[in-house]
Amino acid sequence: PLGSQMAVSPSYQLGYASQAGEAIGHLRGATLRAQFHTALTAAPDWLLLSSWNEHVAQNQKSAAPCMGLENDDTLPGQQNFVDIYGVEFSRDLEPTREEGDGLYRLMASCLRLWRRGATACDDAQELCCQNANFNATWTTYGIGKAAFTFFTDAAAAGSNSQPLYLCPKIAGIALSTSADCSTFAAALATTPASPGSLLGYVSRAGTYECLRQLWTCAAADSLGYTLNRSCPAGSTRQTFLGYVH
Repeated sequence: PLGSQMAVSPSYQLGYASQAGEAIGHLRGATLRAQFHTALTAAPDWLLLSSWNEHVAQNQKSAAPCMGLENDDTLPGQQNFVDIYGVEFSRDLEPTREEGDGLYRLMASCLRLWRRGATACDDAQELCCQNANFNATWTTYGIGKAAFTFFTDAAAAGSNSQPLYLCPKIAGIALSTSADCSTFAAALATTPASPGSLLGYVSRAGTYECLRQLWTCAAADSLGYTLNRSCPAGSTRQTFLGYVH
């Protein structure tokens, strides 16, 4: 018999890798680590690592915009990319200039556990068993394709980070980079009754991890946000908040 098999990968996708919500991304190894932990528990006879030397992507016409890398959504015909999208949304385990060799070292660590027959991450010295708490680095806000992931704390976000607050007692979803939410006084002719609650940290500049621009959208009596540079009908784009995953 051939036996059981399982695949692990540093990222995976549901559709176009370049569209928001379609690819999970590396998340600094969190995706690969979680998949290896599942594989250790399942203990398959064969483990497929996907992939190596696959730094290639095919672009196709699509009505939906890309996430923002190199302004792909401005190309004629709304080009989108399948297979991979930049470094972060790639299945490739090969070291890169942007990301270094972190995924390669993580893969090697997890393979040492699997090859000796470990059924759980039982060696704290192994990289595979460290930093296993996704929420220590990342947090997510929103639902479905309106969801975005960003950093839990400033240290994880780095020197280009800025805080993101949720402002209370304003109709809709009011996000701000100022703790007092005062930026909304002009937009809605009202001042929040209390300061905003800290959600996490976004990046001031676009990076290989954080491609999407987060903007506020203002309607006549409520606020919202957009991740694709255009706001819903009846509202206008107001304030750029930062870049998110």
